Amino acid sequence: MILCSGVGCTRLPKTARSALPDPIAISENATPLTVPTAENHHANDEKTNLTQLNASEPQLLENLTDEEAIEYAAYTTNSDHPSSSALTISMALQVMLENNPLVRQAQLSQEMQQTLIDESVAEFDTTLSSNLDMRQVNQQASSAIDALGTGQNTISTTNLGNSNGPDLLAFGKKWETGTQTRLAYGSNYNNNNPSGSFLLVNPAYSSNLSLSVSQPLWQGRNQNVNEAPIAIAKLNQARSKYETRETVTDLIVELHAAYWSVYQLQQELTLIQQELSDAEHLHHEEEVRLKLGEGSMVRLTRSLDYVQQLKIELAQVEQRASEAEQRLFLTMGIDQSQTSIPRQLIAEPNSDLIALNVESSREQALQNRNELKIARQKLKTAELQRLQAEDLTKPSINVVGRVGVSGLDSNAFGAIQNASSGNYHNWMMGLNYERKLGKRGEQALLKRAELQFQSAMIELRKAENIINYDVDQSLEQVRKSYEIYQAQLTRSNLLKEQLDIYNKLYHKGQITIEQLVESRGNLLSVQREELLALVNYNLSIVVYHRSIGDLTHRHSI
Repeated sequence: MILCSGVGCTRLPKTARSALPDPIAISENATPLTVPTAENHHANDEKTNLTQLNASEPQLLENLTDEEAIEYAAYTTNSDHPSSSALTISMALQVMLENNPLVRQAQLSQEMQQTLIDESVAEFDTTLSSNLDMRQVNQQASSAIDALGTGQNTISTTNLGNSNGPDLLAFGKKWETGTQTRLAYGSNYNNNNPSGSFLLVNPAYSSNLSLSVSQPLWQGRNQNVNEAPIAIAKLNQARSKYETRETVTDLIVELHAAYWSVYQLQQELTLIQQELSDAEHLHHEEEVRLKLGEGSMVRLTRSLDYVQQLKIELAQVEQRASEAEQRLFLTMGIDQSQTSIPRQLIAEPNSDLIALNVESSREQALQNRNELKIARQKLKTAELQRLQAEDLTKPSINVVGRVGVSGLDSNAFGAIQNASSGNYHNWMMGLNYERKLGKRGEQALLKRAELQFQSAMIELRKAENIINYDVDQSLEQVRKSYEIYQAQLTRSNLLKEQLDIYNKLYHKGQITIEQLVESRGNLLSVQREELLALVNYNLSIVVYHRSIGDLTHRHSI
């Protein structure tokens, strides 16, 4: 089997189980990785230690069989598509982004913010209005003047148009400067019976065209205030985007924790299974010795007890691994029982200390952390709301004006011609003033806006302090977890050397089986602790990248 990384490839024993790289756990400046592999048990009880991936490609290809060369070519030409028989952290991340309901919920929240922007922009959209009505009025004549000398007792009036209502057709628009304009056209038909001598035109068609303008001089004049709802809606959308990223970031950390937990337990299963195989082999040797008269029942029962002890540990770890897999699939947002996603995990833990710098880490955090971006958006929103509240405390003074033309004739076309001639024009100009006495409501709104602005500033300072603390803590956690891993690795190597010596002494009859079993159990325990320390170190790297705010960037999200 061929195992490749960014520094080269190496051929592993066919019985060994390997791991592919996890991109999030590898530092950009990392040195060639030292990757823990599964132990290869042969009849002589030799074990494979950690393998250094530093073999060059030419050296490797010289010793490859045809089958292995094909396997190597397939990996190097399709390294971005992991085997379907194993689940990588990248595959798990992709599945989570597609299926986790929290991700979709956050995306929907962001999409809803866009509707609020459209709603705010619609405030300046042009409006179209129209009105048309028809009236027929019949009333009794109360005097000779009403009858207009005709002797009729009934007066009839027919009206079609908008003489007592809005214009027939009108366009209105509010501009960003607060100016309101209205262009309107009106048309009316009126027929009176009897007409008498007082009406010059009957039936009568009238047409009019007018332009109205209203401009605020104080309240509502500031364009920044008028566009504040749009700016606030955009800030809320940006904040929703950062909140979505924060949700995804938290899920990435949660996914890594679940993934590495499963990985750790699967590797523990491999260690226990290998140790169980060795223990059964040892028990078989004791059975043979007893038959040959060289052993004893004490040694036989002790070896059997060790086998049973390992079986119990194996069952316990299998149970924990099953529960961890359920948590992993739950984080990915899929049903474990109804999916073809592989259960076996494949990853390459980082075993080298990553480059750490306090100042640069703090700078990155202050630039990238979503919490700070959210706090800054809240501060800008509070500032705009304060600007709106200040504007409401000002008096409302508006200049209003209107110009128009009109025409009257016995037919519709003649009325339009008379209106367009400009001979019958009209205009109006005025000033409107309105001020609420006391302004207690406006002053209270302004005070609340100022308090919200101060609160947003405090929240921003608080977020900066917390983020600096998070960075410092994550850096310390990386250092400490790496020190713990190195100590566990040293212990593991020492106990391996001790076990090699104990195996030789045991076969020479110089130590008891109790000492041998104790040594094997101690090694297994330390190997599991080494594995836990390695996983904790890799998780601390994830937490560090989360603290400087580049987790989503590293995953191109």
